[in-house]
Amino acid sequence: MALVKLNCVNCSAPLEIGDDLERFACAYCGTTQIVEHAGGVVALRRVESAIQAVQKGTEKTAAELALPRLEKELAAAQESLNQATARLQEKIERARSGRRLLTAILATVIFMAGMMTVGIAASASETMSYIHMAVWMTALFVIPTFVYRKIKLPQSSRSEVESAEAKIAKIRGQLAAARAVVESVH
Repeated sequence: MALVKLNCVNCSAPLEIGDDLERFACAYCGTTQIVEHAGGVVALRRVESAIQAVQKGTEKTAAELALPRLEKELAAAQESLNQATARLQEKIERARSGRRLLTAILATVIFMAGMMTVGIAASASETMSYIHMAVWMTALFVIPTFVYRKIKLPQSSRSEVESAEAKIAKIRGQLAAARAVVESVH
């Protein structure tokens, strides 16, 4: 077994090691080191450096594997958002349509009731006829407007859209982090 003279990578102490060793600890500072043989050259490297290199490689591989999965998740989340938005728009449109229909029916009922009672009011007196017309016209506009404004559009379904938007933001953050890892590790 031939001895090779090297210096410790941590404390620079002179070391003599056998050329068949792959790993050892410095007798002076205790740093664990790896012996690398390449092309007739023997060099030392800290075990921590080797572990860090392996860890970076593992992180890069994990990030590379995560990218397609995250892109699929993002596409699915965007489709979910599109569907939730469509459902919300449909609910809102149905509510608007129902609100308009109810208001129109109410206005028609008030109009018809006023038309039926106009003869009765006209036979009572001219003043009574004017009062009846004023009340009737006021009711014809005020009551349907009040009902139209009191009927609220659905808001509870908005939470489904907000949840999908939050999921998309989270996935985009994970994608950015994975891409950063892939690009930073060479």
